[in-house]
Amino acid sequence: MRIALALVVVTVRLAAAQPAPPADPCGRAAFKELAQVRARIATLEAAGAATLDDILDVAMSSPTSYVMQAPGSERLRALLASQDPAETRSLLGALKTDYDTLLATPAIWRYRCEAYPSSHLPPPTLRPKELAARRTLATIATAAHARAAECATLQARAFKTPEARRGVFARPIDRCHQDLDVARQACERDFAGIIHGDSFGPYQASIAVSNVIDLRKNALARDDVAAVRRRVEPMLDALRPPLSALAAPSRAALAKKDPVDALYSLSGSLKILYSPCEALWTSSSRCVISPSRCRKTID
Repeated sequence: MRIALALVVVTVRLAAAQPAPPADPCGRAAFKELAQVRARIATLEAAGAATLDDILDVAMSSPTSYVMQAPGSERLRALLASQDPAETRSLLGALKTDYDTLLATPAIWRYRCEAYPSSHLPPPTLRPKELAARRTLATIATAAHARAAECATLQARAFKTPEARRGVFARPIDRCHQDLDVARQACERDFAGIIHGDSFGPYQASIAVSNVIDLRKNALARDDVAAVRRRVEPMLDALRPPLSALAAPSRAALAKKDPVDALYSLSGSLKILYSPCEALWTSSSRCVISPSRCRKTID
């Protein structure tokens, strides 16, 4: 009888320790994703082993705040360095316990529901007319980003020119400023619904890439790029217009031979996919042509 009562008490305590999924659909989806990572860690702990791909997969699926801060950063780096099965199992057990805490802390994983409230839903099917409108928008967006690249190159040329000779750049840079201001306003209007509906995948991919960069620091290698590619390429393949038209820089980044260059370039290019209007900006000519005077004005 005492043993039975003890089992009941232990069962109740274990049940109480497991946080209940949220009632709202988006929160439930976010909770489920994190719970799946916790289950993966538990499987690895039971096996007493974790490959590089296993560890990177866990890192890419984790909240950035956990990967970039203690104790998560220390545990994941120790796992990467571990050669001892007992140490590996112990670290995986600690990770699993950390995930219990993460699951019980909604503020860590509910952020997606604020920015992407429909992220738990599959993308709606596009009718032919909607698809045609999106393809037109893709053409406009591609041209706007090409103009932004031209303006960035022009501004870089101006900065490389001695300040006394930069006057020739004033009008072209001001035209850039005007063109991109108009393009950004149009982008914010046209992409408002699309960003919320289609850009959650790129946002998640961006977090995954940032986590790998932070975890590996200066030790980034081809295996890291390969792991990231397996995570990111299916997302790029699934993009719909107009975001699919802006995916070329991300694909080009993954093709770079230097791992550091590849992942840092990818981190920047993914931002175009989840925040496509932000890059459509450049300063007016005043602080480019005469930065010394500009500094005095600001001071």
